[in-house]
Amino acid sequence: MNWTLSPLDSIGPLKLGAARSRIRDTAAQLGLELKHVTETADYFTPEASIQVEYDNEDRAWFIGINATPSRFRVLFDGVDLFTTDATGVFDLFDKHEGNRTREPEPNGFTFDRQIVALWKDDPDSAAWSQIAIGTPKYLTAVQEVMGRP
Repeated sequence: MNWTLSPLDSIGPLKLGAARSRIRDTAAQLGLELKHVTETADYFTPEASIQVEYDNEDRAWFIGINATPSRFRVLFDGVDLFTTDATGVFDLFDKHEGNRTREPEPNGFTFDRQIVALWKDDPDSAAWSQIAIGTPKYLTAVQEVMGRP
C-alpha cells in the first residue's frame, strides 16, 4: 500500500479534521484493526503503527505513522520516508519549510509551517521512528507545552 503524506491535510486516506468515526471507518475499510483507544487517541495495527489524536471536538488533529515498510510506504515528494535515512528525510522537509529558525533536536523536530513532526525512539537511529502531521491548533498546543512561540 502506498500512501502520500500531504502536510496540513492527510497521510493516505486519513485526513486531518475528520471525525473520529470517519477515521475508524476508513481504517476498517483498509483492514486496519483498532488496537488501543484512549479518550483522545486511537492506535491502529499493524503493531499500533498508526496513531490518530483528536481535539476537544473529536476531530483528528494529529496523524502519526510508524515505520512499517512491509505493510505500506509513505511518500512525500516522491520519496519513501521510511526507507530514506533520517538526514535525507529531514533535508526533504527542510527544503519545503523555508526559513527554519531552530536546529533539530536529537530525538525529533517539528516543521512549523508544514506541521510535520519527525520522531526517533533512539537518537542514534539512522531512520525516523514516526512521521506525523498536525493541524495549526495541534501545533499551538505543542508550542504551549514546550514553552515556545
